[in-house]
Formats: sequence, structure tokens, C-alpha cells
Amino acid sequence: MGVYRCTAGNDFGSDVETSTLLYADAPTISSSALNVMNVDLSNFSVTVGGTIQARAGANVLLECPVKGLPQPDIAWLKNGSSTRSHFFTVANGSLLLRNISSEDSGTYTCTATNAVGKTTASTILRLTGERLQEPQMSSSSRKKRVMASGSGANISVVPGDLLRIGCPVHPSTKNSIRWSFKNQPVEETLGSNHRTLVEGQILEVNVISDRLAGPYRCWTSSSVKPLSVWVNVKKEEHRWVLGEWSPCSSFCGNSGTQVRRLLCVNLKEQRVNKSLCGESQKPAVNHQSCNIRDCPARWVTSAWSECSASCGRGFHQRQRICKQVKANGVAVTVPPSACAYRERPVERKPCVGHSCTGWIIHPWGQCSGRCIGHAVGSQHRLVRCQHRNGSAASHSGCDDGKRPSVRRNCSTDKCDVFWRAGPWRPCSVNCGSGFQSRHINCIHRRSKRPVADQYCAWRKRPVTWRHCNITSCDKGECKDTTHYCTFVKHLKLCSIEVYKQRCCRSCGGGFSSMRSS
Repeated sequence: MGVYRCTAGNDFGSDVETSTLLYADAPTISSSALNVMNVDLSNFSVTVGGTIQARAGANVLLECPVKGLPQPDIAWLKNGSSTRSHFFTVANGSLLLRNISSEDSGTYTCTATNAVGKTTASTILRLTGERLQEPQMSSSSRKKRVMASGSGANISVVPGDLLRIGCPVHPSTKNSIRWSFKNQPVEETLGSNHRTLVEGQILEVNVISDRLAGPYRCWTSSSVKPLSVWVNVKKEEHRWVLGEWSPCSSFCGNSGTQVRRLLCVNLKEQRVNKSLCGESQKPAVNHQSCNIRDCPARWVTSAWSECSASCGRGFHQRQRICKQVKANGVAVTVPPSACAYRERPVERKPCVGHSCTGWIIHPWGQCSGRCIGHAVGSQHRLVRCQHRNGSAASHSGCDDGKRPSVRRNCSTDKCDVFWRAGPWRPCSVNCGSGFQSRHINCIHRRSKRPVADQYCAWRKRPVTWRHCNITSCDKGECKDTTHYCTFVKHLKLCSIEVYKQRCCRSCGGGFSSMRSS
């Protein structure tokens, strides 16, 4: 774990990219395989997994304990779809089912997801003694039967009926039965709303609307004339009525409400599909308060703190408080003993920070570096970045802002020095413009002995040469004014004016010999 940097460069420039490597764990759910039956309890909590048997009106808390790094996100599904709006997901990811009814039966799935992976766990919820049972309409009570005849038959049905029309003929391989509706083949007019049975002797029609009203005929190739049935589709009357009270929206506190359910019924007061009532006038819906009472005390936790360790292993911390919502809706803090001890949430959990690195400092070297002042030198030490296990790390792995210094000033007698200048040497010429030099030495003040010039580098060095002009040379007399003239003549430099003047005799003799030759 840590920050990795890649640097690329050539003659035209360079570029740097960094990547951060973090430790991660795929999500896991600590599910339970136990089957739970709490028929008598009105409030209870279970861990996801297994099967739950509960009574209608109970409040059930489905817990989904997850682990993973980064912290996984939790989502709940019922029978593969999103949960209904009156279900609540509490802070720790648990799902609260309030005042459960038969509509709440099904499979509840907890899904935990993070950047590394995904996992699920499911619980099946079954109810005993539901308050409201959906009426079941037996298929036989809505079936209608009629036989086609030569003189024509007549039958009345309502939308939703299953009509079977018989054709009293005997089919054969050469004498098949055919059906029509409004003088068109049923295959073209009825589509998927029909089927034929017993080699075509029975036509079954699913009466979905009054559009299917009209004459139905059957015949064979040997029939004298078709047999027919006239079907009348009556519009069945339906209306909205108020049913039983819905479950209370809250099992405690002061926000619980319930309403009368709206039911769609026919003339026989039988409950039917709500779509049959359509836009019919609805009665005013009644509301009333319910379950106005103190809630059971529950544990409430704060958000997790940052990891206590910036690197390596540490802990997340959070506060755990026992609270209770009173009948007036106010939440108050109560003693921990008021909450269930076995349900108390943990206050600390482990965490892992970045890879641990630090600067390792080696001892200072001798005070033998370059002198920077009077009796002041410098000394160096080695500073390097290292993992906690002792292995070396690149400097980018440590905090550059906290890097110790690698050089410091130090007091040393070796730097107590000064420059000493010797006497000037004689001028380089006897007359005219010349130069003269002198020796400069770095002297240790205590020992009075010369030392290397580098110790005096911090002091201004005296000049080592200067121009000198003793006397002007007499132009009428040709003579040498420097002892270098032998070399000037030998190197054939007499053609240069400055050398010709200083080495008049040597150069003149050269010119004479050159002229004579």
C-alpha cells in the first residue's frame, strides 16, 4: 500500500504520474441459517437468513451485518424488486417492517456492494393469522356454457367471464369444424382471446369487454346451414366501498395514522379487481391516529470516526446511546439498561491505514566539511525513507515536509584561519610596463602553519599579482629589458611589437642575422 510514482523523461521534457494502492476486502454478510417463529411477539429483530414466521401487525427488524473495505453499501429488495415506501432502512443498514400484513409476505434480500465485489443474503417472511384475506374467485363460478343451434341460441355474460360454446356436430378428417365471429374467422377477430377444444367442438372465449358481443357460428363442409349463438355482453356494475382499517403507519410515538381501505365490489358485494371501478366516485377516506404510545428504547449510534492509525492497524470509534421516542414524539436519552443488552451495537471496530513508512536518521559525520565562517564548519548525516519492517522505501513514500535536515553548521578549530601574503617579487622588466607577483598562504591561527586553501575560502583572498612601471626605457639605446628575451627570439616572436621593444637587442641581432642570410 502507498503512493507509486512513475517518471518518464527525454531530451524534450519529462512527465510524472502517480497511483495510490489501498488495501480492500470484498463484502461479506454474517447471515443466519436459523428458522425463527415469533407468533406471539409484536416487536422482534432477526439476522437475515432462514425463514421467519410472524403474526400480522408485528414489527420486524431485519438486520444485515456486513464487513468489507471500503465500507459496503446496503440495499434491500423484496421478491427481486425495490421495497415499498413504508419500509425504513435504519442507520446500520437494517430493514424495519412495521405492522406487517399479508402483502408483506415474501423473500427479502440484503445486497452489500463495494468497489471490490458484491454479496447477498435472503430471508423468507411468512405470516400466520393475517387480518385481511384476498377473496379468491373460483374459476368455475365465472364459466358460462351454451350450445349453438340451427335456430340460434342466446346468452348474456359480463366482462371477466369465460364462455364455452359447444357445436353439436361430429368432426372427421374430411369434415373439420370451423368457427366465425361476426362472419369473420375467429383466428382473425379474436386473436389470443380464444382457443378450441375437443377437435374444434368447443370454442372457449375469454370475455374481456363488450367488444366480443355478437354472433358466433360453427359449421362443417357437410352442414346444411351454420349453427349460431348470439352473445350479449352486459356491463356489470361496480362501486367503491370503504373496507377495513389499514395497518398503523407507526407502532409507537405520535406519528401513527391509519386509513380505511378502498375496495371495489360488484352488486353481490364481492371484492373484484380495482380496475373495474375505474373512475367511479369514491367515498371520502377516513383517517385516524393510532398507536400513540411510548416506543421501546433502542440503541442509537453516531457516525464512525476516522481510523485511529494513519498507517498500519487501528480502530474506528463511535458513540452508543440508548434513546426512547415518547408518546408526544420527543426523543429522550435513557439509561443503557433500558435497551436490550444483546442488541447493543459495537463501539469500536478495526481498520487498516496506509503502509507505515518513516525517516531513518543516521549519526552526524565529523565537523570536517567546508568552512563557512570564523571557526564555523559544516557536517552531514544520512537520512533515508524506510518501511516499518526495515525495508527501504523511495523518498516519495515519506512525508517530505517532515524530512530532517542533512547538513548543519558546527564549531571547529580548523576554520580559525587567515590569509597571509608574502613580499612582492621584483618587477618583470627593468624599464617600461611589467608585472610582479607574490605568494598567498592560508595560515592556521593557532599553529601558524599553512593549511589547504579551502579552509580560507570563506575569507576574501588577497591579490597575487599587479602591474609595475619602474622607469621609461631610453629609445636611443637598443637593449633587452627582460630576461625572457632568449625565449622570445627562439620562438620567433620578434615580429610582435611589444616583444620587439622589450627585446630590442635580441630581436635586433636576429633581424641582422636574418638580413645577412
